[in-house]
Amino acid sequence: MLTIYKLSMTNCAPCRAYAPTFKKVAKEFPEHCWVEVDVTEATGESLAKQFAIRSVPATIVIDGTREDVKLGNLTESELKDFVNSQ
Repeated sequence: MLTIYKLSMTNCAPCRAYAPTFKKVAKEFPEHCWVEVDVTEATGESLAKQFAIRSVPATIVIDGTREDVKLGNLTESELKDFVNSQ
């Protein structure tokens, strides 16, 4: 099972614009764990440091020992391809 994190901030316009896409694709892949994390909170800050995230939104896909990060808004197609490539 994959774990897909969306790192964002509440006051970030691109993050708010990306949220519906993330939620829509999450519904299409219920077999994976989809997590939305605010980087201003402790867990989000920790993830951002761990993956050296300097801008949001960021999408992180973790599958066992493999980890991959994409920065910026992903289209629905890009997010699906990102998840399917893992």
